[in-house]
Amino acid sequence: MDMNGNANWYTSIAEKDRIVVDATAKWLRPVPWQWFITLTFPWNVRSETADAKLKQWLNLIEQKLRTRVCFVAGKERKPRVHGMEVPWHFHLLVTSMVDLPKGLLEDTWRKLLSRPGRHRQDGHFADVRLTGDEDNISIDNLKSQGRKYDKVLVESYDHNRLGPEYCLKSISSCDGDWYFRWLELFNPRIKLTSCPSHRKIRARTRFAAEQSRISRSSITFPGITSALPRVGRHG
Repeated sequence: MDMNGNANWYTSIAEKDRIVVDATAKWLRPVPWQWFITLTFPWNVRSETADAKLKQWLNLIEQKLRTRVCFVAGKERKPRVHGMEVPWHFHLLVTSMVDLPKGLLEDTWRKLLSRPGRHRQDGHFADVRLTGDEDNISIDNLKSQGRKYDKVLVESYDHNRLGPEYCLKSISSCDGDWYFRWLELFNPRIKLTSCPSHRKIRARTRFAAEQSRISRSSITFPGITSALPRVGRHG
């Protein structure tokens, strides 16, 4: 399977759910995304633990780069009743006003998940990388192929592929959820209301100041700041 729609993951979405997925994906496309990322866990993680790890990962990256990281994340799993169990994992689109280094994204997640002294003897969930073919994953196949799988996959975002749809494919499922942060700053389709809250105004003001600071520095990611919506004091 892949994200081009030439696979059954897209057509298997119920028609009514696909309408929601397509509409939300269209809403997300104006954002100048940098990376499509898959994050997995080497153990059968609990839902709340997965959420906490995702938040911690994002916060660490923002602290390291001293800038906001905009993201949309789809969380999903497959319980054993549907065949082979696939634990909670995330598919994300991320961007920022600066270049998000691929190595930083990968290493931060790996270090966050390092759990010395704790290993599954059967290797059931060890280093499995989910890249769009979850339906075909078989632990026996992984072992027989002798392939190296990782807990994180970072790919350059391709506007012509179905990355947003893939992230959101399980948002209507009881085994799925989705999250986002800073979309209102990076998506030109999101406008402030006529009476924005003080918190929203402060966020826009700080974002404008950060845009100005970065545009004067040498750390600007070509094409990113020019594609971002310009914001003033009140949006």
